[in-house]
Amino acid sequence: MSVCYRPAKDNSALSSAPPRRKLRVAAYCRVSTLADSQDMSYETQCAHYTQYITQHPDYELAGIYGDRGKSGQYMKTRPELQRLLQDCESGKIDLILIKSVSRLARNMKECLEMLRKLQNLNVRVYFEREAMDSANPQTELFLSIVACIAQEESKSISRNLLWMHERRNREGRPVYPRACYGYTIRNGIWRIHEAQARRVQLAFERADAGVPLARIREEMNALEAAEGTGKVWKITQPGQMLRRVDYMGDLLTNQYIPTGDGRRVRNRGEKDQYYIEDHHIPIISREVFERV
Repeated sequence: MSVCYRPAKDNSALSSAPPRRKLRVAAYCRVSTLADSQDMSYETQCAHYTQYITQHPDYELAGIYGDRGKSGQYMKTRPELQRLLQDCESGKIDLILIKSVSRLARNMKECLEMLRKLQNLNVRVYFEREAMDSANPQTELFLSIVACIAQEESKSISRNLLWMHERRNREGRPVYPRACYGYTIRNGIWRIHEAQARRVQLAFERADAGVPLARIREEMNALEAAEGTGKVWKITQPGQMLRRVDYMGDLLTNQYIPTGDGRRVRNRGEKDQYYIEDHHIPIISREVFERV
């Protein structure tokens, strides 16, 4: 009888092999200022992706990034998206989950540039609604089509909003998402902010008494220091305040207009303006305003 000796396999190398690293997965969520009409709210998107990533056995949550109330037209105006890109450049993320192409961008050029940049960083992007993975060679063609459609949709929405704002301006019912200093907006109505109104009244009372702007600014800053607000009034701000018709209850629309590249500039006759008297409760009487 012959005996053949076969040494036992050494499994020590296998047992000591490091486990496969999980994918570091992040999600990007965004809703515009028309959030109420979105099919998934900001909170719902964040909760959905947090649960999905943490329950996936091969995923490690790298973060949930979200821009609320931000337009999809320009990426540079979204701080959370910029933070996401910085983390990708730092090598912290392998995969990004996004609900749809329109949540990432409605500007086709920026969308494709970003995806190519992420591809160079070895970061994949998966769009849930379109079921598209940026790792697929055919994705760029599909994205070009989808992003182009999203861009046209954004332009259509912008045109409709501009038309709506113009109509409401003509009717004396302008839509202002933010009131000037001294007021807050609740349910579409301008209401006096008591603490801020005291600063406005101080500026007008001192100007009405003939006090120079530089001195008025010093007294306003002294008030801020006494109340511990930390606010410091800039040189030009008191003078700008004293010229605002808002403080006697009137409103001038379209003082600033969009340029198309995300900026707003002073309207110098390019767009119709409407002057609306008694639009809201005044902080300053008309007599005081006219004297100042």
